[in-house]
Amino acid sequence: LYGVVLLLAAISYKILSYYLVKSEGNDSIVGSVLQENKKEYYSIALYATGVVLAFIEPIASVAIYLLVAILWIIPDSRIERNFK
Repeated sequence: LYGVVLLLAAISYKILSYYLVKSEGNDSIVGSVLQENKKEYYSIALYATGVVLAFIEPIASVAIYLLVAILWIIPDSRIERNFK
């Protein structure tokens, strides 16, 4: 269930960022920051993998969730570069 909550939160963030870019435009500061979003797609894919893997190997599933958390701890240079 924890993995499902993480997956749904990642999908919700992706939807939110999509509509923010759509509302502000691709040329805005928000659009330039949120347009390239490989980290979001990786998170969704890893969370989905973790949910499926939880039924087979729960420890590996927790390791995947920790990997995604570490991935998001690393600061995003696009935000610092565009919001100065």
